[in-house]
Amino acid sequence: MYIASQNGHTETVRELIAKGAQINLQRQNGVSPLYIASQNGHTETVRELIAKGAQIDIQDEDGASPLYIASQNGHTEIVKELVAKGANVNFQTNRGWSPLMIACSAGHSDIVKILLFNKADVDLVNEDGLSALWIAHLADHWYIYNILILHKILILNEKSRSHFVSAMAKAC
Repeated sequence: MYIASQNGHTETVRELIAKGAQINLQRQNGVSPLYIASQNGHTETVRELIAKGAQIDIQDEDGASPLYIASQNGHTEIVKELVAKGANVNFQTNRGWSPLMIACSAGHSDIVKILLFNKADVDLVNEDGLSALWIAHLADHWYIYNILILHKILILNEKSRSHFVSAMAKAC
């Protein structure tokens, strides 16, 4: 199952599952078939594994999930698929890194936008105290840095508007 998932052999994955292969069986390092398919960019294999019941937020030994590794490697379609199927966009590794942080570090602006649209928390910090904003800054990914700043402004404006409407309702 692992080798077929790693190489994107979706039909073989389908056959193995039909014959009773364990879909969530992890290697010693915690890597599962869904994780390795996500890492290597095999969208159809990812879809098949999810459809057959793969645990969407299964972690490797470092606490990285399939969404995290797809975000790191720039696999936009897989990120979309995992998020659409309920992957936790704020899941953090053992060192506190989220999918948003790793996408910022790697310079994957499309993935950053997808994660933000799906409520990724810009204010999470890793074990070094770094947020996605700081990570984008340190990596010199200024386009992503600006996306994050604009996102924070929009959130603040939305909260302010909500408080204003609430205060006006109480005043009336």
